[in-house]
Amino acid sequence: MAPPVCKELENLSDAQFGYTVVVILGTVISNIPQQYRIARRRSAEGVSAYWLLTGLVSATCAFANILALSIDIFRCCEAGVVSDWQCTSGIMGVVYDAVIWTVMAVM
Repeated sequence: MAPPVCKELENLSDAQFGYTVVVILGTVISNIPQQYRIARRRSAEGVSAYWLLTGLVSATCAFANILALSIDIFRCCEAGVVSDWQCTSGIMGVVYDAVIWTVMAVM
């Protein structure tokens, strides 16, 4: 039996998907200058270790939270109740948090 959230996935719009893609790209692009500076100087001087630690812990907790909350979405996708497009749109929150975690872990 499909989880009740499957019905909600049918109502996702292209605009919501587009907005999420823009936010993800903005997150990555806004971190490129910092990553470039660290790589060029081969030093993370000026970047607080506490900021990195708390950022990574926060990103890890957010990622674990979104995974737990998205279990039903993954079940809908696995059961084939929704289309691939609806499935992709539904898991964009997971993708976003994975990107945030990756950005924090790379720093």
